[in-house]
Amino acid sequence: MNINSELGLQCDIPLQNTREYIIDWSINCHAELELAGDISPEIDIKPPVQYIGTEIELYFIAKSGEKEGTIFKGVISFLRFIHEDGICRAIVKGSSASKNLDIQCACCSFQDVSMTYADIAKKVVSEEGGAVICTAGINKIVKPHIRYQETAWEFIRRMASLVHTYLIPDIITGRPNIWFGMRHGIEIEEELGDWESINIIKNYEWNDRARILTSYQFTSRKMYRIGDYKIIEAQKRVIYKVNMVFAKGELMFRYMLARETELDVQPYFNEIFTGLSLSGKVIKTENESVCIKLDIDGEDGESYFYPWMPETGNALYAMPEVQTSISLYIMSPDERDAFGLRCLITEGGLKHKNSNFVFKEQETITGSKIGLFPQIMEVSKNGNNSLHLDDDDGVNVLSEKKISMDADGRIRMKAKRIMVSVLDKIKFVSEL
Repeated sequence: MNINSELGLQCDIPLQNTREYIIDWSINCHAELELAGDISPEIDIKPPVQYIGTEIELYFIAKSGEKEGTIFKGVISFLRFIHEDGICRAIVKGSSASKNLDIQCACCSFQDVSMTYADIAKKVVSEEGGAVICTAGINKIVKPHIRYQETAWEFIRRMASLVHTYLIPDIITGRPNIWFGMRHGIEIEEELGDWESINIIKNYEWNDRARILTSYQFTSRKMYRIGDYKIIEAQKRVIYKVNMVFAKGELMFRYMLARETELDVQPYFNEIFTGLSLSGKVIKTENESVCIKLDIDGEDGESYFYPWMPETGNALYAMPEVQTSISLYIMSPDERDAFGLRCLITEGGLKHKNSNFVFKEQETITGSKIGLFPQIMEVSKNGNNSLHLDDDDGVNVLSEKKISMDADGRIRMKAKRIMVSVLDKIKFVSEL
């Protein structure tokens, strides 16, 4: 559909005309399109939900009548039909195809610390049919990162913040493609004419600092893209926000520019992580570290050495056995603050009272065991030799072999009743 001699619109909605539209495109946000149009009452239309997710494109028309260049290409995200005065009016909202990266939540981890932040972004987006151009994030992650109940968009935007950068959605290809970092654009050659400087205070949620962003604003009939730049007052200013308005038959673009260094994003984190425990398997141990492969990664996941810091302490230097199920505890919103906390009893494993985390137990493969329970403390070897301290039954010493008590001084036994039962004989020997 031709809007006028210079603009065209293509979508599945059978619009006859459009009166106005607005496009907002800025860093770290999905680009948004809003338009209103009319549909002939004689045309059969499908329910609005059947148009959601379908393609919508706004483009320039050359003098020859052919399509010349795309202004916006994305997907329909909202549609409402209003029937009045014999006319059907359509309220349409579209989003950049990056919106498709912001639908499905998932959980996985990136344990390979040789990866860069750019590598993570490329992997996550490619798995959902998109592509990434990285101009930032070449530094290695140093510690593992975890995607937990986050969409691809939410996760990589958080990863971008950790290297003080941002995402830019593509609005030309109609695919979920993004830039990780500022797009390398072209220099704006036209004279800006009237422009104004605006001071914007940037507040940081995770940092008490606040900073003033000096932004420059100008309007033009020419289309530029985020990342294109202009030298203003002897400094390079890049476009970081674009607002396009079509009204009364005229198309105007309003741009906001700033120094690239002023656009840096402060790190932010996933609040869900605080106090979260994730299950995994012990692959190996080294000193007081455990190499853990998380269950959320399935069979093909990588592993990483985390500190082993059990609730009972590690005075006995007791390390989990290989293939033991283990809990990885995250103590802050930053998933890098994680350590191995406790071993887990899994379904089909040992049925014992220590499946309750109130019960603490350490056991070696040779059968040596220490148990700390609400009413009982026990020390045993293979179950044949043991010492039980019980709140109800008192002290019980059990041995299949001899029990020896040696002292340089006296050995004193005091009770209301002392009962000694033997099969053979009792022998008391004094060496005095």
